[in-house]
Amino acid sequence: NHVIYTQSNDASIKNKGVNEAVSLIIALKQWNFDPEDIIVKITGRYAVLTNDFFKLIEQNPDADIFVRAFSDHDIYSGLFAMRYKYFMEVLENIDFDIMANRPIAFEHIFGNYVNDVKNKLKIVYLERVYDYLPICQSHR
Repeated sequence: NHVIYTQSNDASIKNKGVNEAVSLIIALKQWNFDPEDIIVKITGRYAVLTNDFFKLIEQNPDADIFVRAFSDHDIYSGLFAMRYKYFMEVLENIDFDIMANRPIAFEHIFGNYVNDVKNKLKIVYLERVYDYLPICQSHR
């Protein structure tokens, strides 16, 4: 089964990134990923129509993260990929109490992580994520 309903969303939390992060932690732990596996995160508003993004990942087997960074502190969270061990490192170090009560964006948490590790990990920066949006057209 490739669908997991985490039943973890808390409607009382105003920061939807908290629910997203908690759901990701629960879901990712359901599978037996190798720490080196690349995890692709795509928002549910899109559907994969071609394999161009996956080809990019295959063509860069030594890369750890594939991301569109808007600044040193923000990434586009609709489509990115990173090794499982780094993905979980980000998620498991989120202070959910602070995030739930302050407008800290999911994109900002991941953006800060990417900025912190940019000299340690191999990162493929996407010049424009919209180059891949033909891959991921919104459902109509």
